Amino acid sequence: MIRVNLKKTLKSIKLHETTFSMVLGAIVIVLIGVLLINFFSGRRGETIPAIDVEEEITLPASHTVSEGEDLWTISEKYYGTGYNWTDIQSENKIINPNQISVGQELVIPDVAPRIAEEIPTETEPEPTLAKTEAQERTHTVQKGENLWKIAELYFDSGYNWVDIAEENDLSNPGVIEPDQELTIPNVTSKATTVVASKKEEAEAISGATYTVQKDDNLWNIAIRAYGDGYRWPEIAKENDLVNPGIIHSGNILTLPR
Repeated sequence: MIRVNLKKTLKSIKLHETTFSMVLGAIVIVLIGVLLINFFSGRRGETIPAIDVEEEITLPASHTVSEGEDLWTISEKYYGTGYNWTDIQSENKIINPNQISVGQELVIPDVAPRIAEEIPTETEPEPTLAKTEAQERTHTVQKGENLWKIAELYFDSGYNWVDIAEENDLSNPGVIEPDQELTIPNVTSKATTVVASKKEEAEAISGATYTVQKDDNLWNIAIRAYGDGYRWPEIAKENDLVNPGIIHSGNILTLPR
């Protein structure tokens, strides 16, 4: 029968404790090394994503029209506001602002962004009493009204809807709500009219509805329906168009009469 000297065994283990610790530490280091090698081997060949750096816009600039863009959205991209679409139109001598083509090159002029007039803070001087009655006018929107009708009410011309939209910083001029308060600016009446060409007169639209054809836009449809391209907002409002610059072939539009 073999007798185990427990005391002697424990003493032996204690003497070799340092050696055991070193061996155990070496095993842990080897295991960590193997895990790291496997990890980096698995990531070999991966592409590190590029850092998205926002492009700085310098004006004047050149812009190539993309699918679905209109002058309003292009103006928002370069100025932070859509109201500068008139500056882009003027700079590029665009006759029909609702008809731009994919791939068309536009010059973006170096002009100040058109924003609503800021309300004076307490540190700014009080406004003078030189304001006219027209500058202080406000209008409460009634059911069924749109900017065109309101402009006709105050300026005897629907074309001034652009001035009302800009004065009130409307992000979507085609959508206004009943009881909404609008400031009516003190500007001159716009009396511009557009005469239809012979081709457009020959293709005049007389019905209460119209089916959109290829290459149609609200401007040309308004000319053919009313003899006046500036009445396109009436069609946009009547049909609740979110983006009046985009209509598709086959769409059936209601034409207010």
